[in-house]
Amino acid sequence: MKRIPFLSLFSISLGVASVTPLSAQAPAKLPIAVLDLDPKGVEKSMAGVITDRVRYEFGRRKDAFDLVAREKMFELTREKAFQLTGCTDVSCAVQIGKALNVKKMVIGSVGKLGHNYQIFLQVVDVEKENVECSELREAELREEEVSSLVPTAVRKMAACLLSQGKDSTGAVSRREPTMETGTLKFASTPGGVRVFVDGIYWGLTPRLVSPLETGDHQVALLAEGYKEYTGRVTVRGGDTTALDVRLEKILGSLRVFSKPSGVTVFLDGDKKGATKSSGLLIDNLAIKSYQMKLARSPRYKSRVEQVETIPSQEKEVRSSLALKRASLNFGGGPWIPNHFEDSRFPGAVIKSGHYDIRDYSPGMYGGTGGSGKPGISFYLMWGRYLSEWFRLSLQADFIRGEFYKAGGDTIPLRYYRRDFFSLPFTAGLAATVPLGYFEPYIEGRYGYGIAGGNVSIDTSSNPLGYVPNSDGTTGGVLTYRWGGGLKFRLGGTMTLDLRTYSDHSTLNAKGYKVKISSVNSDLGFGLIF
Repeated sequence: MKRIPFLSLFSISLGVASVTPLSAQAPAKLPIAVLDLDPKGVEKSMAGVITDRVRYEFGRRKDAFDLVAREKMFELTREKAFQLTGCTDVSCAVQIGKALNVKKMVIGSVGKLGHNYQIFLQVVDVEKENVECSELREAELREEEVSSLVPTAVRKMAACLLSQGKDSTGAVSRREPTMETGTLKFASTPGGVRVFVDGIYWGLTPRLVSPLETGDHQVALLAEGYKEYTGRVTVRGGDTTALDVRLEKILGSLRVFSKPSGVTVFLDGDKKGATKSSGLLIDNLAIKSYQMKLARSPRYKSRVEQVETIPSQEKEVRSSLALKRASLNFGGGPWIPNHFEDSRFPGAVIKSGHYDIRDYSPGMYGGTGGSGKPGISFYLMWGRYLSEWFRLSLQADFIRGEFYKAGGDTIPLRYYRRDFFSLPFTAGLAATVPLGYFEPYIEGRYGYGIAGGNVSIDTSSNPLGYVPNSDGTTGGVLTYRWGGGLKFRLGGTMTLDLRTYSDHSTLNAKGYKVKISSVNSDLGFGLIF
């Protein structure tokens, strides 16, 4: 077997290699590193976020750039005692670039002037020690939108770098291909929705997004209170693709429980219904904070609080209303006696059937009638609700009236007149029925006080005849009464009271008793708090 010399084989290999076309070789990637951008009038953390976005945009062009990872940068510079933070000028970038063995370094700043944010980028040629490309992007944006300036800035920087022909090693740099582009036209319901294409913020709808590379792009539309819309859209070269999206509202619900039940619930001023033992369900609510007002009858203090709905969930809200327990009333009305007895004159009873509104004078005994002259009464009452159904109260009254009796010879008491006053203090218990702005009630009262007056008496055994003001007396009075009324809530804390009651009093004075009965009605005004 004929041997082929080793040198010949080596020569053949070289010959084969020498005929490989240069165009078949992969274009050289450009080694590049990005330094932290300098914050000017913005937070350092914000500058760090924008720096990461710049690195991302260079890094995703993997066929053109060989980007040094941030971790590797720190590792290499730490070994050579370089400080990355604060390196923002050309000379510093050149030193770090040589330590990293890259051809290009990206430096720059993130700043704010007035309402405008700006991003300034520079590419430093490490070997030539000069600025090769620069780009400034500026716009009036919200802070979270500033990163949307980065993709265009990096795209222009990349175009600048990749159009430089040959680098210093003589290798052919790759030009960024001329890309066919198209446009996306966004519309939405509701309007004013934030638009993102491939993770880059482009503004609010309606919005034209251009230029975009042909092909598929990931889009997202975001609005507070609505479900996020995401999808893929194909962009065609030289064409406008329209996308009209109706966002679906994110809704929540509230279930309101109250103590007591039967409480009316308002959300932002809109009446939603009344609570039951199972609560009140309020659904199809937008996700936000609401002012919730709880109100029942005027007897309860209303309550206002803030509640927030939870996306796609039913939130329980439990609340209690405090009872307005204290009340203060003042009023008065006519005092109309219908029964009067003096223990010194058994059988001499003045009843309502004998009323005769005549002003008897001395010597005018005629007739068999008698009268109780209508008087007047005033009261001041303090009350406290023990519950919805019961009220305890303390009351002071002032009563003023007169009684007359005239009879024939067959009646021992021919003429009797009494000027009467009473100042009783009573405690009462009322059973109430809460009916919103109306409150009917029944009540019983019992108490003690002072009473008295002047008495004029004429009997057949008295030869002196009529003796005016002959018996001025004062003594204790025992009072009990029962009746009912209707309380009207006038709004706020004001009330109006209409009462009718039967009053029974017994005056104990100088060894005898006077019994008085009356049926009275009065009108009062009050406060409840």
